[in-house]
Amino acid sequence: MLIDPEIPSMKALVAFEATVRRGSMSAAARELDISQPLVSQRIRALEEDLGIVLVDRTTKPVCATPLGEQFYAQIAGSVTGIKAAVVQMKRASTEQAPRIRISAPFGFMFYWILPKLQILQSQFENIQFDIQPWMKTVNEKIGDSDIVFDFGKSEGMYRYEKQIIPQIVRPVCSPSFAQAHGLVEKQSLHSNHDYPLLHMDENNASWLNWEDWAKILNIKTKKAPTTFYYNNYPLLVDAIKADKGIGLGWYGLIDPLIEEGQLFPLGPEIRCDTRGYLICTDYYHTHLVKTLVDWFEAQVKGSDPF
Repeated sequence: MLIDPEIPSMKALVAFEATVRRGSMSAAARELDISQPLVSQRIRALEEDLGIVLVDRTTKPVCATPLGEQFYAQIAGSVTGIKAAVVQMKRASTEQAPRIRISAPFGFMFYWILPKLQILQSQFENIQFDIQPWMKTVNEKIGDSDIVFDFGKSEGMYRYEKQIIPQIVRPVCSPSFAQAHGLVEKQSLHSNHDYPLLHMDENNASWLNWEDWAKILNIKTKKAPTTFYYNNYPLLVDAIKADKGIGLGWYGLIDPLIEEGQLFPLGPEIRCDTRGYLICTDYYHTHLVKTLVDWFEAQVKGSDPF
């Protein structure tokens, strides 16, 4: 019985099957679009693998030996079926668009990727995009996606990691909240202010919270109890726009809302060039993923921080 490593070359089997079915090596060569000597060479290699003579070369045209006839009868249906399956799959691959899965934190997906989705799909019409927002723990790798957007420092978890947006954070509120409290654009919040502060999930260590912000800037804030945490960034931004208080805004996410007048920038800001939003992939060596990664990177070039 043959085991897998002893199975002859598929090209040799195809050459033999075509030769017997078409009645000559020349006819087989024309069907397979290869030379007649190459057909003969592949059949010779098959005979050496099996240890038997399959073709009688003393006749013109050549014909199968009795053992060759027996072997042909056993493999002909299988070879034909494999060839048909290969043709069908190749046809399907040209008809079906490749599928690319893109994962990103919920806020980045909502405010940075989704606004670009229409132009992305128009420029890559032959690709199906699977968009997956996620919430993760620190140092967790998203292994089932082709392209991953992450936040933090480059950790070397993926074969390709590149920061595309640095961490720039500043307080923001709604224009009506600013007007009601007499705040001017980019005004620095003073110590011990009484403005209500809106908080994200305190368990997300990758996000700067109000306590971190105040400690970095040496600003003393009143220790008012936090009664509600917003567990995703779009909910927090909606609360800011609804005059609920002041939240922290990340460059790359809310700068379009500032430009449109939906949010009002305050200060001071914190910038950290060693942290920010990263684009990551294990498949940058493939043409399709590299093209998409380069396209995303081009979207941030030339943009200015708020």
